[in-house]
Amino acid sequence: MMYAITCVLLLCISAASLAEVLSEEEKMQILENHNLLRANEGASNMMKLKWSDQLAGYATLWADRCDFSHGQPVEATSAGHIGQNLYISSLLQWNIGKAVLNWFKEKDAYNISLNACQPDKVCGHYTQPRMCKSSENVKIIFEEMCNNLCTFKNSYMMNIFRLPDKSPASI
Repeated sequence: MMYAITCVLLLCISAASLAEVLSEEEKMQILENHNLLRANEGASNMMKLKWSDQLAGYATLWADRCDFSHGQPVEATSAGHIGQNLYISSLLQWNIGKAVLNWFKEKDAYNISLNACQPDKVCGHYTQPRMCKSSENVKIIFEEMCNNLCTFKNSYMMNIFRLPDKSPASI
């Protein structure tokens, strides 16, 4: 079964609202980071990630809502279950590659034999990209007025993944 990954970068600042798509170089950096880290997981059937304009459309609609929470985008109900990864960083320290690396650092909190996070630990950001076997990946940057999200002018990164319906609820 194939799983699709949609990733959204939500960059909230208190300036005028203006959407900006990632450059080809930034897309490649994100994809290379994901592919390198996922390759170290040892799955024999894990495909390399690539860009998907359809999933980018879902990501854009989600980001336009400026909703920094997990949920299922209404427009993607026929696409299967969608989960998200979140990342926060100061604008001064914003680094696209670092976000992906930080998600994979949660591996230490994951119990592979139980397919669950260790008690009182966070590992869902690690398990989302680990579980995906898709070849699709999308990330988009937005500059938005998000009053309730950007009180401290922080950067928000939301990574939307399409997962199997049987993914563990505890992850």
